[in-house]
Amino acid sequence: ESWHYAWEDDPIETTAYALRLNAALGDAAGTARTVAFLRSEQHGSWWFTTKDTAAAIYAIAQTVPDSSPGFSPDETVRVSVDGRIVKTVHVTKAILESSDADITVPASSLKPGSTVAIERSGTGALYWSSDFTRYAPPWVHATSDKSRSIFARLFPKQPPLSVTRTYDTGHKGAWRVGDEVHVTVTVRADQDVQYVAIEDPFPAGVEYQPLQGQTGQDWSGMQFFDDRAVFFADTVYQRWPVTLQYTLRVTTPGTYTAPGPNAYAMYGPPVAAQGDAVTVAVQP
Repeated sequence: ESWHYAWEDDPIETTAYALRLNAALGDAAGTARTVAFLRSEQHGSWWFTTKDTAAAIYAIAQTVPDSSPGFSPDETVRVSVDGRIVKTVHVTKAILESSDADITVPASSLKPGSTVAIERSGTGALYWSSDFTRYAPPWVHATSDKSRSIFARLFPKQPPLSVTRTYDTGHKGAWRVGDEVHVTVTVRADQDVQYVAIEDPFPAGVEYQPLQGQTGQDWSGMQFFDDRAVFFADTVYQRWPVTLQYTLRVTTPGTYTAPGPNAYAMYGPPVAAQGDAVTVAVQP
């Protein structure tokens, strides 16, 4: 009834191990159905986590016999939207270049009820998966799709997260070049969530200057990049919010947007939270 991190709690990883057993036992029908299921849950080049993606790829690879025609293809693949060809690829080797393997269908080509078709001719094998990315305008706080992932079906009660961020320069008004900005990021959960990543993008015009031990004690790991700080927490407990603190130094005058912080469970269930973006003004 609640998520607890172990391999048997992950439906993709568990299915991948079962697939390896089916393939070893020579269960052709079961193997084919299981591969089809795993393929249907694939999003682009991955599944849900790095760990279950590795397990799925390893298991599917074990089901392909050495004599498979997929190793020496000679086929033409056409992708079309509502009958209009988007891309045609002639396949003569088992592993495609990324420019041929990835086909993007722009949103302007789609309308309600559109049909995306993949057709092939020739010899070989064709494996494909799809992924859909939607960008919501800033005034939209929630979106939904009719389709639901396997994680959403197995774990319908998702423990919601929330993430907030505050800036403190020690004075009121606009930031000034040379200011030290003390950043506080707080993550709360309605129930315990394991292995949470917390990302806080920087506004332009600042540089980070953290010292080890000055970021609080709630994280298990941290990384600082040019554009964001990333923290990792083994568990965000229902009773104890995670509070992270670090310091930025203002370097460049201007008006900048600080994208909202976000927090998400890295391994499952698919739980994420997005904080608010703010605009900051920096005076010379």
